[in-house]
Amino acid sequence: MSALHSAGFTWPAELDCAKFPEPPNLCMQQPSEEDFRDASPGEHLHSLRNTAQMCPFNTLPGGNQRCLKKCYSNELYSQNDKTLYAVWTIFWSVTCMLVTTFSLLTFLTQPKRFRWPARPLLYLSFCGLIRAVVFLIRWIAGPLICSGPTVLEKPTDSLSCTSLALILIYVDVATCLWWWIFCFVWYLSAAKEWSTEAIEKISTRLHALVWSLSTVPLIFVLISRNIDLNELTGFCQISSYSLVIFELCFVTIGFILAAFTSIALKNVREALVYEGRCPYKLERLILRLGVISLGICAGLFFSLLCNFFDNFYVVLLQVSLQFLSAIFASLWVFSSKTFRSWNKMLRPSTRNKGLHSMPSTKI
Repeated sequence: MSALHSAGFTWPAELDCAKFPEPPNLCMQQPSEEDFRDASPGEHLHSLRNTAQMCPFNTLPGGNQRCLKKCYSNELYSQNDKTLYAVWTIFWSVTCMLVTTFSLLTFLTQPKRFRWPARPLLYLSFCGLIRAVVFLIRWIAGPLICSGPTVLEKPTDSLSCTSLALILIYVDVATCLWWWIFCFVWYLSAAKEWSTEAIEKISTRLHALVWSLSTVPLIFVLISRNIDLNELTGFCQISSYSLVIFELCFVTIGFILAAFTSIALKNVREALVYEGRCPYKLERLILRLGVISLGICAGLFFSLLCNFFDNFYVVLLQVSLQFLSAIFASLWVFSSKTFRSWNKMLRPSTRNKGLHSMPSTKI
């Protein structure tokens, strides 16, 4: 009041507080806390219905008056597409897990048989096993992009969804790098005539290079938070074309090294034939190495190209190619010698049984 008088204004008579009624004679009363406590469940349900009516179809009311998509809404893909994708991924993940597990168990029981330069194939199998386990976790746990009945607002809201996405990216990068290392060490062995012992001396550096370099994309993703939600797969998906191009470069370099290696092995074969020596074992090695290398390289290269296409059947093709590259890497272990070794470990010699069971006679 004093401030108005000092400015030369007077308080309007219509706003005189003395003319207004005093409580409890007010026309509108402020509800007390007891009124809120005494509200019936029907009134709360009515308010929720009013909120739900504001949200469009396939959405539910969330926090901060937002409408969130339902977990199992079929906006981009039909339920048949999701069922087919689930069956497809289960088949390939289980197949890959069985093949790679056998390969790794064979290596653990007979490590001296699989030395460098063939050793990177086992690490490629290990990466495939990790991928298969992640897909099986997704199948058992359900869509990781869901939080209750609704889809996550942000991928970073779920630690499990973000963690598995980072694991998949780490495995993808490590697979491409181990393919490049595999071609590199075979090039050193065939073209530069490096021995197994010489390659083993630098194996620690190769391990450090692959496993440390695979973490660089993870740091970039965590800083940029370039993570999306994929309705079809149920995974938190990291979509970065720069990362795909990075992986394609290493796959292409590996293919070039593999081509030089094949030329070097062909020259060695011609030298053996010129000297009059039988090249049968070398020809078997070239055939085996060529089939496995072609399967790994084709699987990695075309699966990376699938990232540039947004199509349901392309996604199915990408899944099969990713697992096929790990399966081809595990084929190096499959040989008659491997099966004979497993047969010897799992089934005791019948000849020894027969000798122990023969009765002793005195002469």
